[in-house]
Amino acid sequence: MNYNQLIGITFQDQQGNNIEIKLISKHAKERMQQRSYTSEQVQDVLQNAQMTYPGNKPNTVCRQKDGMRVVVSTTRGEIETFIDLSRP
Repeated sequence: MNYNQLIGITFQDQQGNNIEIKLISKHAKERMQQRSYTSEQVQDVLQNAQMTYPGNKPNTVCRQKDGMRVVVSTTRGEIETFIDLSRP
């Protein structure tokens, strides 16, 4: 799957700042691939999240929708990880 399609996608964090995706970590790509999620599904989470909240590391934001969580570095614009909340 071509997750590089996510580069250039923008969304707003909980303070209303625009965040642009510039990088996708190898770890995040592996997690999305292992769980068979498409770049379109990840884009939907980023742009239409039901919940937005700070991550557990400084300068990160979590975007969550339909049992999926995407963690993004707000300073680097990097998708750090992808979590499928429906799996243990």
